[in-house]
Amino acid sequence: MSNFFGVLTSPTATFERIRANGKGWVLALIVMVLLSVLALWVQQDAIVGTIEDEFVRQEAKGVEIDQNIRDIAIASATIFSYFTAVVSVVLTMFIGGLLLLLVNLFVRGEATYMQLSKVALYSYIPSLLSMLVTGIIAYSTGATTMFDVMLNAGAFIEDKTSMLFVLAQMLDPFRIWGLVVMIIGTAVMTRKGRGSVATWIVIGWLLITFLTLLSSRAAA
Repeated sequence: MSNFFGVLTSPTATFERIRANGKGWVLALIVMVLLSVLALWVQQDAIVGTIEDEFVRQEAKGVEIDQNIRDIAIASATIFSYFTAVVSVVLTMFIGGLLLLLVNLFVRGEATYMQLSKVALYSYIPSLLSMLVTGIIAYSTGATTMFDVMLNAGAFIEDKTSMLFVLAQMLDPFRIWGLVVMIIGTAVMTRKGRGSVATWIVIGWLLITFLTLLSSRAAA
């Protein structure tokens, strides 16, 4: 588990160690999945409150929603959130590894797929910390919606349905922290300079983050 904390405190040295001996990633993956589920559990009341708040907004527009539909929507969202908590960590590692493999191709690096998959996995730790901190704040303060405990610039945007809100959410210190960790890790694995890999990673990160937030807004 030293790698788990090492990527946050001394990422270059830690990724050098992972490159030389990549053992331990299975345990890290399991721990991150469990922590992700825990984060969702402590956020659950706020997540349900966010859904109910959306029902209130729809009814304010004159849309009548049957109570059975409300119950089904809340139950489905609860099950889906836990499913997502598990799957997102796994997809982040293995799909992220494929995307970083493209970066390796562009910069003509020396990294393998599994080396870059481990970079993608460990780069997710800051986002996981964000989920945990958000959950702890939501649980301890009795937050009624997830909008009450946002840790990014979206908290300052009043209209949560606007495009400005989507863009503001990208100004997230934890996401940016993870991006920096990913750049450092990819540079170590590819044996290329940080500047050469950063350009491709930042472009891809901006595109993927924007599309993810946009899809979340559309689904809301």
